[in-house]
Amino acid sequence: MACAAGAGILPVDLGCESKLNPIGLSETSPRLSWQLLATVAGERGQYQTAYQVQVASSLQVLTNNQGDLWDTGQVATNQASQVVYAGSTLNSDQACYWHVRVWDKIGQASAWSPPAYWSMGILTQGEWTAQWIGRDDGSAWNTGSTFLQANWIWFPEGNPASSAPVATRWFRKVFTVPPGVSVAQAVATMAGDNMLTRLRGFDR
Repeated sequence: MACAAGAGILPVDLGCESKLNPIGLSETSPRLSWQLLATVAGERGQYQTAYQVQVASSLQVLTNNQGDLWDTGQVATNQASQVVYAGSTLNSDQACYWHVRVWDKIGQASAWSPPAYWSMGILTQGEWTAQWIGRDDGSAWNTGSTFLQANWIWFPEGNPASSAPVATRWFRKVFTVPPGVSVAQAVATMAGDNMLTRLRGFDR
């Protein structure tokens, strides 16, 4: 099972559900894929004869070449797309780190690919605790004045509804972490004008 330095291919561009490091998946058996990069310039006819995928609950576990969520072992096939996850049951908000290695046409194993990532979203209705951001004043809806007292979040200049110079904008939100609690992971979701959506997550 040792990796051979001279393997003719290397797995790159790892994807999950046809996306790069997706966040908040609802699919509990996501499909994994990768591309194959030839490592010998000018060589023709190279191909994959087997793969091994490891999926771990943390980057540290994966770095030790362990898949505590799923380890396929060596699978003899040229399949490099639509590989369905079949490991441990995934839970809401679970983080999954994975990598893959492949065997080339003469049976030499590649190095492990760089790690990739996906996370699960909220999977059951009962776990939703969010509230709609709205106004409960029924008369405001009836008179059409619901948003008359609302303001755009905009700083430092102008009214974006009438004149918003094109530029990079920075918005900040301050929140307080309860005493004795440390933040290990956070995800921010932002939207603008019903068109722009950005997701960002980080690990400490």
